Amino acid sequence: MNLKIYQLCLVALLIFSACKNSARKDENGTEAGSLSEEIDLEDRLIVRMNMLVPEDDNFEIYFRQKDEKFHSDFKIAKNVVGSAQAQDVEFVFDILDFPSHLRIDFGRNTNQGQMKLNSLVFQYNDNVHEFTTEELNKYFIPNAGMIVDFEFGNITTKKVNEKYNPYLNSNNISYFVNKLILF
Repeated sequence: MNLKIYQLCLVALLIFSACKNSARKDENGTEAGSLSEEIDLEDRLIVRMNMLVPEDDNFEIYFRQKDEKFHSDFKIAKNVVGSAQAQDVEFVFDILDFPSHLRIDFGRNTNQGQMKLNSLVFQYNDNVHEFTTEELNKYFIPNAGMIVDFEFGNITTKKVNEKYNPYLNSNNISYFVNKLILF
């Protein structure tokens, strides 16, 4: 019984904290929140993509709660150094920022070569969820600016109507976030 009350209180806390504006920008307008910074990672949601990104780029992750719209006040940006080796691209959320939906923008570099997504992981403290191929197909939808083969992880980006804006839009991912926090 006490466990159910604790879980109910935690869910209520998450709902009430959903409106918190967590964008923190440095002097270049890039959001703070990478693991390379000296920040305490306890009680923070981390979204980690292990990827091959051949050219330098800037990735962004927008987040929202339920029926809100994505907004630049709720994003985290990450500069990515191009490499022939796979690397972790990590987005660290503020304490009490628990999104229900994500939009992962795959850069601004129109000369970006084919990328490869090896894994997508959510982590909260010691709890980790790595998305399976089936979950990626079900919960993440590419826009017209990219072609994604989730089975092999291949990502090809392209311009649409002379605009370059490749991203993945998530369905509701609250189940995965809550599972990490509550258990």
